[in-house]
Amino acid sequence: MAEVVPNRYIVQFEPTVRTADIESRVARAERQTGGFRGHIYRRALRGFTITLPPNVPIERLGQLPGVRLIEPDMKMVLAAQAIPNGVQRINAHRCPIANINGIDQRLDVDVAVIDTGIQPDHPDLNVAGGRRFYSGYRGLNLRQFQDDQYHDNDGHGTHVAGIIGALDNHIGVVGVAPGVRLWALRVFNDDDDSYLSDVVAAIDWMIDNLDTVSVVNISLSGTGYHDALHTAIQNAVAQGIVVVAAAGNDAKDIYGADGIFGTNDDVVPAAYPEVAAISALYDTNGKPGGSTSNLNDDSFAVSFSNFSGSVVPYNPVHSPGAAIDLMMPGVSIRSTSLNSGYATKSGTSMAAPHAAGLAALYIAVNGRATNAAGVYAIRQALIDSASAQTSPRGLSRFNDPDANPEPIGYIIPADLNYDGVVDMLDLVILTSVWMETEYTPFFCRRCDFALPPNGIIDVLDLAELTKYWLVGLD
Repeated sequence: MAEVVPNRYIVQFEPTVRTADIESRVARAERQTGGFRGHIYRRALRGFTITLPPNVPIERLGQLPGVRLIEPDMKMVLAAQAIPNGVQRINAHRCPIANINGIDQRLDVDVAVIDTGIQPDHPDLNVAGGRRFYSGYRGLNLRQFQDDQYHDNDGHGTHVAGIIGALDNHIGVVGVAPGVRLWALRVFNDDDDSYLSDVVAAIDWMIDNLDTVSVVNISLSGTGYHDALHTAIQNAVAQGIVVVAAAGNDAKDIYGADGIFGTNDDVVPAAYPEVAAISALYDTNGKPGGSTSNLNDDSFAVSFSNFSGSVVPYNPVHSPGAAIDLMMPGVSIRSTSLNSGYATKSGTSMAAPHAAGLAALYIAVNGRATNAAGVYAIRQALIDSASAQTSPRGLSRFNDPDANPEPIGYIIPADLNYDGVVDMLDLVILTSVWMETEYTPFFCRRCDFALPPNGIIDVLDLAELTKYWLVGLD
């Protein structure tokens, strides 16, 4: 069960409460309860956190005018556990948008990472900035703060950031979407403690301050439903931000033992329909087809990865994996680490940023979403273009723990319309921009999939399409 923070609550106001009135209402709450404020939320939701004296009942908060909902705060935990050749396994190294060739050409996309922070001066990362949202003791009181100290003391967030966007610069590693601008939203304090209310504060600040962010990765999880976190994520998605989250590392259903969404055993934020939840693939060599030296190669990471046995009928996307969008590499992943170094880790924490990188690649060509419908279209495109577990690019060992085999995120360079197969529709798209250059339609960058891209749609691209012809029907 979730570890509840004693006497600390997330208070949501009714949507009719004006943003300008929130400060005065929080001050009134402090006066009437003797508690002290933490975060104040204005964009992700309207509300605040407050820590009450031990002898003050929660009902005192409910008597305040305009209060819609009160929830206890809870502790969040990292979804990390263990470590892959992920970029190769999802074929990102052959993606013309990533254009991985050892030359530092950075993608014009902004990705936020809600985690332990990011090493800001790592030579293999393009860190644009960030913010810290944390809880810490002042005397005997656990208080909440925000500041600009978003550096990483743990290494988890820096590792996640590298999977998403490590630079293509001849050193260290390269990410799925090389050189994207990374925003570090640190929600862990120096004791590696994080709370749901800190995560909500990070989302609130992101919506209010980072209007260029189009993807956010959340490789952490908690247990329960928690309306405050759900509302914050819904509002982020409504702004056109693709939210990607780790499914979690408990080898259980993300809807909990009861298999029902909206109950106190959900794994959040992965269980929320608005979130692209990602499970983990066991891979040892960056190639499909299994390995004679390791029988677990190309299999579902059953020892830890959460899964999905059912899905709500109103889920905004359709995935064979039910409430899981995609399976991505999540074992033995090498990425950036502290002290400008590199490390290997495993867990759904490592799987999720592979999907965040795929979303960034899609956005680099097709543009960011501007509303929830656009976000869901991006998620569906990544699902539709993925590879089935039974395909040649799928699993060699069929051990998915449920009856819902989520596809493996995979890039087929010539799949121009993201439907998972290279066919006549892709040939029509290619010929429609024949002999166009990179200086005309922006879509030409997607069609210029000969490696290395040469800036014009020509016979080299036709030859590459022929190489992939009917891939996806196998």
